[in-house]
Amino acid sequence: GGGLVLSHTHDSPLPKGTLILSGSFNPLHKGHIRLGQAAQKAVKEFDEKMTTENKDEEGESALRPVVFEISFKNPDKGEIGNEEAESRVKQFVNAVDGPWPVVLSTSSLFSEKAKLFPGCWFVVGADTAIRIVDPKYYGN
Repeated sequence: GGGLVLSHTHDSPLPKGTLILSGSFNPLHKGHIRLGQAAQKAVKEFDEKMTTENKDEEGESALRPVVFEISFKNPDKGEIGNEEAESRVKQFVNAVDGPWPVVLSTSSLFSEKAKLFPGCWFVVGADTAIRIVDPKYYGN
């Protein structure tokens, strides 16, 4: 068996342009994976039309990496411990088209996540998109 390795850095742990799909993933399901893959395809189309970066000799853009982010703190669902976090991370090893990379954070709000992962793009479902603009999550 392998274990869970956590590391901490003050610099962004992910390359600029990485797609991050945040969630509790309790449990992880195909919809989460498909949302990440759909985002990869949509951003690839955007890149091909709008940028000259990240292209091969034929002018095709590469798929940007997708990383799944689990926070130890969720503003709606409370906190999770190390054992629960490890259990959730393990789901990504045998997931559809996996294994998938996972990062763990203590950032519960997207305003915090944006500071932690500068230059990354966040992929959200409709329910999360509604919560992102809900004033109850922002003290001022």
